[in-house]
Amino acid sequence: MEVNRALRSWFQKKYSPFPSQMCSKLIPERQMDGVKEAMDLWKTEYGNEVARCKSQNDVAIASLFTTMYPIDHERPLAAHLLVSTSPSINNTIPLAASALKWIEARRELYKAGVEQWELRSARQFLFLYGRHNLCEFKPAHQNVYCAQVFNRSTSNTELAYSNNDMSVQRPGSASCYPAAFADLTNDRCMFRVRIDEAPRSSNWLTFGVAKRGMANSSSDGVGRTANTWGLSDDRSSTSSRTSVSSSGTELAQFRKLQQGDVLTAIVDVREGWVEVSINENEASHAIPIPPGTSDEYVFAMTFANDHRVTIISDTSMAMMPLSATGATKSMMEVNDGTIYLNSDHSCMWNNFKKQLKLILTENDEDSFMTAANSEMITDGSAWLKYCESSRSLARDRLERILPAVESLLHIRKQGPTPSEAEQAALRSLSVNMVLEAMSWYRHNRDQIYQDRKGEMAMNFSLIHGDSAPFVAAMTAAQSKISASSVAQDEVQAATAYMHFFSEEMQEWYDIDATSDDPLVENVAKGCRCLPRHLRTCGVVASKRSGR
Repeated sequence: MEVNRALRSWFQKKYSPFPSQMCSKLIPERQMDGVKEAMDLWKTEYGNEVARCKSQNDVAIASLFTTMYPIDHERPLAAHLLVSTSPSINNTIPLAASALKWIEARRELYKAGVEQWELRSARQFLFLYGRHNLCEFKPAHQNVYCAQVFNRSTSNTELAYSNNDMSVQRPGSASCYPAAFADLTNDRCMFRVRIDEAPRSSNWLTFGVAKRGMANSSSDGVGRTANTWGLSDDRSSTSSRTSVSSSGTELAQFRKLQQGDVLTAIVDVREGWVEVSINENEASHAIPIPPGTSDEYVFAMTFANDHRVTIISDTSMAMMPLSATGATKSMMEVNDGTIYLNSDHSCMWNNFKKQLKLILTENDEDSFMTAANSEMITDGSAWLKYCESSRSLARDRLERILPAVESLLHIRKQGPTPSEAEQAALRSLSVNMVLEAMSWYRHNRDQIYQDRKGEMAMNFSLIHGDSAPFVAAMTAAQSKISASSVAQDEVQAATAYMHFFSEEMQEWYDIDATSDDPLVENVAKGCRCLPRHLRTCGVVASKRSGR
């Protein structure tokens, strides 16, 4: 009791003359254990007074934003900019906290206002850069949220931390693959470190992003361990190069790392990608990662013997080509036609890409035309005219650039990296023409699919001749038994043939069903679907339940 009384007395003197007001404002998670205990005791003794102070604070904070921004139509964008400027600390900034309360109370109004701003911003980009090609732009990253410090609570304890946890060094050969982690402060975030010391020594220096939960010792390093992506350099080898890897699979190579290099990782966990680079524009590579949230990922490094790095987050990314700064060009040559966007224009660029994504959005094949769309969509007539008014040529050219567009927008779910020919085809088009092409695709997607299936069916028929029904049926049946045993394109071709030559397929299935030793076994009773269902058929079951 005496201890509790002493703590309450200390808290009252510490925060005099308004201890209850301070008790309602302080964030317990950021206080020392003694302060938290004193706060709990004060709340227990003066709970009603603390609650009244909190209520008064909430009213004052809620009115702050509307007072500072009295014009109604300006509030959605103002709130968006305030909250997104510092999302990790907005609850401690009164104006940002007030904006957040306004958003929570007017979610639909806020969403509509931000969407209108994004549309205006995208149209501004189209006006300014519509005649350039889509691959020329290099956005600025000054406004990307940065990891500020290493998280000592999750990092390896045998590493030496200094400079307010911004610098880390591995003393000798301490531990095994000792890892240091830095938290993502936003779903789109940047991690930049400078290699301060890099003597020729043993073990690996690795850098990049990892799924939260990566071991802080005894892993294989970033990029080489499952669910990690980034750079890895064997510091004991003088001949090897730096590997760019995804969960153990090498994707590319950079030169060996050296003292003074600046390593950068920019990640967007919502879109599902991370870009790693050396000295900003000297060499870079984008790696797809599973989409998620900032809580699911961490920036990560493991250290070679006696290597030391420091986080740098207060300097802007280089905005000029390397040739203008005198730096030596390396593996990835800087394209002289690159357009380096400032922060405002980078924002326009990101909003334009979002509008393209909306045009390409599809939930499934049946609801594509009713899925989310962009008001920037056109009728696509300019694309058809560009393709000499030929629908087949328009489709062929579109399918040639589509993988590169999806890769640029980070919406490719699977499949190989776009080929150089596909990327070259995209580089030959202006931003305006890409918008026309994507709009034409949106309007004609169903017909494009039908045309493609028709061609697949005819090719299947020409290849297999009179045996086509037999091959199609056996391919479909085998894929149902073991999906991995048949190539996906073969299954698609067989299914397309069945639908375009349905009478021939129904006849073949009927003959097979009446034979003493049917080739397709376990066909569901009464099933007339193409291809046939095995054992059970949902269509037949639904008809029976309907009766």
